[in-house]
Amino acid sequence: MPFNLDLLTALLRGHTDRDDEAAVLSLLRQASDPDFDHALASVDAAELFASLDDRLLGPDHRTALRNLILERLEALSVPALANVVYGLQAGHTDGADAETIAAVFLAVGGEQLTAVKNAINNRPDHHDLEELVFADIADEEVRATILAHIAAESVGVHPGEAKVLCDIDDTVAAALHDRRFPRGTVYPGVLAVLDALDRGPEDAAYSLGDLTFVTARPGDLFGLIENHTRATLRRPASPPTASSPARSPPSRATT
Repeated sequence: MPFNLDLLTALLRGHTDRDDEAAVLSLLRQASDPDFDHALASVDAAELFASLDDRLLGPDHRTALRNLILERLEALSVPALANVVYGLQAGHTDGADAETIAAVFLAVGGEQLTAVKNAINNRPDHHDLEELVFADIADEEVRATILAHIAAESVGVHPGEAKVLCDIDDTVAAALHDRRFPRGTVYPGVLAVLDALDRGPEDAAYSLGDLTFVTARPGDLFGLIENHTRATLRRPASPPTASSPARSPPSRATT
């Protein structure tokens, strides 16, 4: 019987009881490798992990989901691996979640690891690689394992693209001292430049997610400032007026 992604999505919508959770696991267990990969690349992974629980009295469905993913890591593509990591970091990331995330990183190397890191960084919200490693993962040993693996696998990897670091205030948008534009205006053309830098010198980009914004703003505990900044950069271009210069199209650049 063909895999039913719509059924999986419907089961995750709203409250899930233990029967719904068991049905989700059954669907995933019965999926072929290509269908399993497609499901984990397509589903809202945060919703998936939030919907399956470990119970004090009863089945440990969240643990079962993690174990199933670990058993079939080799079947997962870069988008699916990055989505799994997002699902585990989006809510509370406990020790078992952190160990699963580490297993995902350790399962890939070389240019594939670079692609996974960039895919994690290319999300439209604040759940990026930096937050994952230095905030969501609390276990220092697990963090050290991930960082050591990244360092070891970086040797000899030359995908032909540069990692771009970019300031935000008065560099991407008028925010502090620049009074030539209304406050918050994204500078004309800057998003196109950043998008080109992210894509690299080839017509077909190796991967997106090469751009990282750096800022001296205070800590952003819930990602509110970062999410607002991302939304500003993705805002559709408005027609030029006397007081509102033209904006470049939205960029895929991430923080």
